[in-house]
Amino acid sequence: MRSRSASSPRSGWIGWKKAVPLLSLLLLGLCGTASAQVQGQVVIIKTPSAYPADWQHSGNFANMVMINNANEPIDCLIEGLLLSSDGSGTTRPSPRQFPPGATFLPTPKLAEWASLALYGKLKSSVDKTGHLPDGTYTLTIHCLNVRTVSGQPLADFFTETTFVVSTPQPPSLLFPPNESVVAVPNPVFQWTPTLRASGTQPAYRLRVVEMLRGQTSLQAIEANYPLFEINVQDATALPYPVSVPSLLDGRTYAWRVQAIEAPIALGKAQQGPIIPVGANEGRSQVFTFTWRTKVRGLGTAEAAGGFPEGRAPEKEEPHGEGPRAPQYEERTFADRLVEAMVARWTPGARPSKSAAEFAAARRATRADLRRALEGTVFAAAYDRSQAMFGPSLPADTTAPALPDAPAPGVETPAVEPSPLEEPAPPAPAPAPAPVQGLGPNWLKLHGGASISGETYSRDGVGSPTRPFQSGRVTTGLSFGLMNDRLRMPLNALISGDQVAFRQNINQVGLSPRFRWAGLEAGNFAPQYSTYTLADATILGGGLDLTPKKWRLGFASGRIRKAIAIDPLVLVQPQFARNVIAGRVGYGDPLANTVEVSVMRAKDSSKSLDDPDTTLIVTPEANTVYAVRTQGVLPRMHLRAQIEGALSQYNHDRRADYPDVHGHALGLKLFRETALSSVGASFELLGGGFMSLGNSGISNDRLDVGFSGRTQLYGGKLTLSTNLGMRNDNVSRTLLAETARRNYFANAAWQPRPNVGADFQFGFTTSDVNPADSVASSGNISRIIGVSPHVNWVTRGIQQSLTASATLQSADNTTSAPVPLTNTRGVSLLANWSALIRSDLSMNLGGNYTRTDMEFAVSEISAFGPGFTWGFPGAHIATSVQFQMTRSRTGNFGTDTEFAPRGDLRWQTTPHHAIILHGNFRRYHYTSAASEFNERLASIEYAATL
Repeated sequence: MRSRSASSPRSGWIGWKKAVPLLSLLLLGLCGTASAQVQGQVVIIKTPSAYPADWQHSGNFANMVMINNANEPIDCLIEGLLLSSDGSGTTRPSPRQFPPGATFLPTPKLAEWASLALYGKLKSSVDKTGHLPDGTYTLTIHCLNVRTVSGQPLADFFTETTFVVSTPQPPSLLFPPNESVVAVPNPVFQWTPTLRASGTQPAYRLRVVEMLRGQTSLQAIEANYPLFEINVQDATALPYPVSVPSLLDGRTYAWRVQAIEAPIALGKAQQGPIIPVGANEGRSQVFTFTWRTKVRGLGTAEAAGGFPEGRAPEKEEPHGEGPRAPQYEERTFADRLVEAMVARWTPGARPSKSAAEFAAARRATRADLRRALEGTVFAAAYDRSQAMFGPSLPADTTAPALPDAPAPGVETPAVEPSPLEEPAPPAPAPAPAPVQGLGPNWLKLHGGASISGETYSRDGVGSPTRPFQSGRVTTGLSFGLMNDRLRMPLNALISGDQVAFRQNINQVGLSPRFRWAGLEAGNFAPQYSTYTLADATILGGGLDLTPKKWRLGFASGRIRKAIAIDPLVLVQPQFARNVIAGRVGYGDPLANTVEVSVMRAKDSSKSLDDPDTTLIVTPEANTVYAVRTQGVLPRMHLRAQIEGALSQYNHDRRADYPDVHGHALGLKLFRETALSSVGASFELLGGGFMSLGNSGISNDRLDVGFSGRTQLYGGKLTLSTNLGMRNDNVSRTLLAETARRNYFANAAWQPRPNVGADFQFGFTTSDVNPADSVASSGNISRIIGVSPHVNWVTRGIQQSLTASATLQSADNTTSAPVPLTNTRGVSLLANWSALIRSDLSMNLGGNYTRTDMEFAVSEISAFGPGFTWGFPGAHIATSVQFQMTRSRTGNFGTDTEFAPRGDLRWQTTPHHAIILHGNFRRYHYTSAASEFNERLASIEYAATL
């Protein structure tokens, strides 16, 4: 900071200012000359906004204290000067009056920012992206024509300071891959580093939540109570802590990493707001994974492969092959249990029933059982029993799966759009058969609902990880009128497991539909296209019309609620956001089609009650025009998609500043045969493109991706691979370019039905080239995994052994003076199970995870037995698991945990079930000689119709 007084004109000061030594405010205050009658200091806030539009109304750039020692008010003209090696900027002088003493000037009062004129590369960058290019800047506040109200002239006043602008890309998630299946109890979360112009890393905020039924991944990460949320400093990996709630079998979880400024330790009384770093507010994509107790599969490497933002291609089912009958050796106790329950849970046959009617009723009852088991540890068992009993429902009795009306109990993660193929709108559902549902033909009830209650208690050290009491109501019901000609789905999620300062969990959606006309009311997710409404959930209304080959849609409502600063918690404030969107399409969604969509998103500038202008967030506005077309050549097995979009973005809609215009282009080509598939993708997002309806988009980048899959040796060997290249800084406004390369490969070898192995290999590089005042850096992340499995029968006892070994590493290098840490991790897992008899099975599992982050080494080992016991005649199945865990971080001793848990399901009737869950944890800290006990119990009633 420099502060001085001078009587020379401004041009002369600019010429010799570098030769003037630094003068402190103390010296200025002690000198008794007239030149010290006006003095002050301008200070840049910790993370200044790089958007000049923000400076007009928000105090997120710089503040100044002006001191008037003239003993009477003074008048002057104030102008702001911006100088860097790439250009300059200046504002029009504006009149100000200062009373005697000190006057505080926030950012909007420093200068007339609406008149800011930029020159050189600064102007080009702001025109392209809305923000200043990366670099080092000098801000000078010039007070000229200074005179007292009595007319006495005073010397001009100058004060200056320097600041650095850096807008790095957000971190990219690596492991666990998106939509993967994880069996390690304590997986290691890993992501790429975010590097600022100085070569330093910001802090990272990692959040992991459990997805509830009917939620998208974005809804879950923004609203749900986190399993754990922690700041990570100087590291890009973290193992799942032992002291937080354990992952549960069959549950789906979402996780995200955000680059933020390291929060100041102010104590619980004052946490302060989260200050994001970089593009997209420092937020990565949201990844999901499903946790299973069985090892089979290491996760889809395609999910983290070389596609835009790590999006995975769609999961393809083999063509030309019917459903394979599972081998006897692959069936576990749960398979046998379900088979026995299905055999017993058949409706009573009346003598008047024909054989065909009896068979249809029996199939319908098994379908009810399958829906009742959904979302539990026994759900997968039913799928393996198809070979013995046939499909759950015949083709002519399958109830249509309506959009926004998932089956009850299904935990459906949000599937990101594939870069090779966008999800097509569902085809019109056929009229349902009258045998489904409950009630007369004029009003039938389909689907299901569940009501659950949970109680939690904790004693000992630490803070509670769950609410002490919570309840939840989940529905996926559908009302059928006039013999199901008019369908009215009703989806609801009401939960007491709320986080007050985040988004709402509660949501209710009603979607009546009659033939080709449908309405939406309440909470719904339109999912128009990648560049408009992709993952946003609207609270409002809309319509969806599909006459013949036309598709027309409209949606309007709120997609984000306002969140104010909470003095007790670390939270990022935000304005409420409303959206209005529409689309018109023609053609067959599964063949040749074209669609045009428009979206207008706008933040409410009055949604935050706090009038403080120092808010680091601004009310944004955005309009996107998108066109998407698809062409299919069935004989050549080719499908191509082209999508383009234009956006008009306003970073602060209160400011008098022109919109930033951006563009986006995506190309996807896909060819699939019975035994192989190959795809390619290309995506270009300009530096000024912005879509407020897709949280996973970060602009200013170019992505190219390739994928392939093939089956060899009669399907015994399956190979798949993904290659990707990504370059940031398309707009050429950043000082350095970031280049990323992804290489992933998966293999599955099944030489015999009871012996096989899965292999996984992943290699990701990220390099930042050196530039002026920017340090070079590099990151290499690797993952190698193998998962063998074998099944056998000894003396009539079916046994299986599965294992996995996974190696993870992240090597970081930089030319900056602050070094980056490296990470090494290894995870070992083994599980043995035996089917003692048809209603009893045993298992024994163990695992070991070691993570070396250089500054600390974490080791976690666990083992424990379990059993599953069923009473088919009583329609009861139960599962109990014991686990003993030992963990160590650094040389602070070894912590121990004992955690038994159990589940019991009582299927009272084919349409009704009661589920009980209990979990107890006793955790002992050796280093502190303290411990805590946690108890969790829940009861759920589920009905399927």
